[in-house]
Amino acid sequence: MLRFKLFCERVTQRQIADLEKFGDKLLNKYNIDIEFSRHFADRMNDPRNKPEIKIAELQKLFKKIAKRKGKSIKQLGPDVQAVLKDIDTDLNLPIVIHCRDAFDEVYAVLLKHRDEKLRGIFHCFTGKLDQAKKIIDLGFYLGIGGVVTYKNAGLDSVVAQIHLDHLVLETDSPYLPPVPFRGKPNESSYLVHIAQKVADLHQISIEELARITTENSTKIFGI
Repeated sequence: MLRFKLFCERVTQRQIADLEKFGDKLLNKYNIDIEFSRHFADRMNDPRNKPEIKIAELQKLFKKIAKRKGKSIKQLGPDVQAVLKDIDTDLNLPIVIHCRDAFDEVYAVLLKHRDEKLRGIFHCFTGKLDQAKKIIDLGFYLGIGGVVTYKNAGLDSVVAQIHLDHLVLETDSPYLPPVPFRGKPNESSYLVHIAQKVADLHQISIEELARITTENSTKIFGI
């Protein structure tokens, strides 16, 4: 049986420096709202980060960037299409999208900017089969996490109909733990339960499922 080590996604000073460069670039062009999600805050405040980097440090960082650019960080609503185009053309990076209750809007933006470089992952995908097919047609992968193990979520029937070449596995840690760990903080070691569920749906071994989804991850991130 495959085993996954407990993995703490540590935030390093180098990542902070890279984030400052990226934030500097975006704020040079747009007034945007900097949102510190619960996911990122939990990782930043994880006591396993040595030395610890608190979420307050990021807030100070972006305030410093904004001051240097003569702007304030405020919620004006970014020009999503312009930001997407900037990331796509200048950085040539895969885009990870977490879409909640806004599929049609997000899909319309992606469709408008569709080209040979636009690619990425729909993180924490829990949508319907027709949505999955549209995402795949754009060249994106589906990020499948603990929800696929939930009895009444309906995601299992969708995943069963999707070719494995279009899937990557995720944890969404510390949220959405798979069965049998619902109600507990999620962690990377639980990924084996997600992998086993998807393998069962496609009637293959977990080792083969791990090989395919790992290759998919390597392709999309270019590593």
